Amino acid sequence: MNLAKSSNDTPPSKEEIYQAFLRSLKRRRRFGIVFMQCPPAEAKRIIGRVHQDLPQKQIATLTLTEPIDNLYDRVK
Repeated sequence: MNLAKSSNDTPPSKEEIYQAFLRSLKRRRRFGIVFMQCPPAEAKRIIGRVHQDLPQKQIATLTLTEPIDNLYDRVK
């Protein structure tokens, strides 16, 4: 079995990445954390789209703009 990527493999599109992110959110029951790294303008667009695509989910965002030592303290 060869797991090396061939030169014909292309990176996933933004839509494919978004759909994978959405699937991850759909699988969450009760509390869960999903991370996404993107520019602020794109984050606003993605968050708006997630609210449209998953209106039944309660979604909050935590913007991390600098390194932190303890994520738990930020989430409390």
